[in-house]
Amino acid sequence: MDVLRRLLHGHVGHVVEGDDAHQRAVLVQHRQHGDVVAFHRAHRLLAIVARVQGGLVPYVDAFVAWASVLATWMVARKVLENWLYWIVVDSVAAALYWSQGFQATAGLYVLYVVIAVRGYIAWRADLARCATSTAGPEHV
Repeated sequence: MDVLRRLLHGHVGHVVEGDDAHQRAVLVQHRQHGDVVAFHRAHRLLAIVARVQGGLVPYVDAFVAWASVLATWMVARKVLENWLYWIVVDSVAAALYWSQGFQATAGLYVLYVVIAVRGYIAWRADLARCATSTAGPEHV
């Protein structure tokens, strides 16, 4: 019962003290905790499936496929964090292709990781530039 309470608290728990900004930050931390628990459970489940089925390669390939679709959707919506998703997805794809003997394809995905890092830095700088230009004093 204590485990169930902890899981529910990880998903819906919140702190009532402080201003709105503090409460939002705490809510994000609790959601992240729930995500970590979910990731851990998925990892354990995949380990069991890999032992029974003989390998994780199809599952990792499926992860790369659906995460790429998600990251592409985020690019279309101009979400800054899409680049972080691409860094993870391309890194996983590079490791997957390298492990399967496709070194040239793995090298291409390493290049994609570099492009994603540069994209994240450029978009973040552009976002900061826009924020400072709109926050400055208005000239009439």
